[in-house]
Amino acid sequence: MRESQQPQDKDPFDGLRIPFSFLSRRYPWLWLGWVVYVCGCLPLKLAESPGLTFFLGLYTERLVVDLEVSREYVSGLFLAAQCVSFTWVLLFLGRVVDRFGPWRTVCAGQLIFLSAIFLLSYTSNRFLFILCYFCLRMFGPETMGFCAIFTVNRWFHRWRGRAMAGLQIVLGIQLLCAAAFDQLMSAYGWRAATRMEGVIVLAILQFSLFFLVERPDHVGQRADGVTTEKPTAASSSSLGGSWLDPEQDEQNYTFEEAIRTWQCWALVFSTVIGTLGWGGLNVHIKALLSERNQPDESASIVYTAVGFLAPLGAFTMGAALDVCKTRTSKLKMCSVVPFTAALSMGIASVMQSMSVSIIFGLVTGIFIGSLTVVNSTIFASLYGKKNIGRIQALFGAGAVLGSGLGPVAMSAIFVVTGAYERSLFMFCILNLCMGTLLLRSHAPQDRKPDQQQLEKREEKDDVPLAQADAVAQQTDSANS
Repeated sequence: MRESQQPQDKDPFDGLRIPFSFLSRRYPWLWLGWVVYVCGCLPLKLAESPGLTFFLGLYTERLVVDLEVSREYVSGLFLAAQCVSFTWVLLFLGRVVDRFGPWRTVCAGQLIFLSAIFLLSYTSNRFLFILCYFCLRMFGPETMGFCAIFTVNRWFHRWRGRAMAGLQIVLGIQLLCAAAFDQLMSAYGWRAATRMEGVIVLAILQFSLFFLVERPDHVGQRADGVTTEKPTAASSSSLGGSWLDPEQDEQNYTFEEAIRTWQCWALVFSTVIGTLGWGGLNVHIKALLSERNQPDESASIVYTAVGFLAPLGAFTMGAALDVCKTRTSKLKMCSVVPFTAALSMGIASVMQSMSVSIIFGLVTGIFIGSLTVVNSTIFASLYGKKNIGRIQALFGAGAVLGSGLGPVAMSAIFVVTGAYERSLFMFCILNLCMGTLLLRSHAPQDRKPDQQQLEKREEKDDVPLAQADAVAQQTDSANS
């Protein structure tokens, strides 16, 4: 009798990490996804900061003086880092995260990322410096940011768009951190400031890993869908997850099945074309404004407008995607991104005054915010969460490719034509074409279930029949 009672007496929360086992016992009605989101995903997104473009840009003038290199050398180094990151994301990162999960990926990636930060602050060797510069980009935004997005896609279903938009909160904090980091570099030198940055990132990563959980079922829960009524301890618990609404069925495509659909490539090319224009303007914005006789501070005003509207654009697009109930409606909603990019390029081509520059910054901020949310959520909505790592990597690689080739394309067109209007007009037309294509598109056809899924469906169908047979037998025995 005692042996049969031992499995029932076993605490179901013993296998969880300390914070989750405590929360599950103390608050059995609590959905742990918000804990993972606030304490795991948001800090992980913040930890990517040293590899971001505006952080690396702070090194440019210091490197020119300290390492005695030209500005063209630093610009070429950034382009090379973009190309290496593109290869890393496209060929390896998605496979690694799908196989080992974001927690293990971050554990391994932080060793290289932190080593690159500290080694960069000491070395004067050109080869080691280039290697560290590449690692900052590869294992910062591309790896840490990718794992945060991957985790949000696994935990959130109905609130996926708004949860992904919430990651834009970190962007404002990162901009403030960049300003503080610039002050530290001026006060203590860029090497000492980089070491301080490394210590802070180390602490943030350890805190994030303590709360990072790859999937809801690892702590006995499901994706978002909490009911308004709180359960009693006797009826359900957070580990069993029975108090959560069942998650809607998702089409879990394999990577090979996803890339055979034209919708997948339409979304990827839409991302490439959108980031081509913004990537080119991001580098040539000061030259463009100078050509239009704009004051020197106009570039900072434009970026302020972009930063002000980007979170609003992200939350608006996230809410719009969550409101859409079907996959086709979500795909059509994505057409807003290229249409907004086309409007941004069109305004840039006639940007002759400060007021027009501010309007350009506001529209571009909406474009950047909505692009970020679409890039992070639409593949999970169309193709499911099971193989989202490799599929999501296509979007990441497309964004890296577009932002890297944009400045080159705009420079080449400027050399041939002597003006920026031709390139802006070309990007505007291309975005209009992609927006029209997405607006008239439909979701991929439902994938055919494999043999294992068919067997599971048959087993589910057999359960009501077996219950009906048992009831009929009991009725017959009672009548006899």
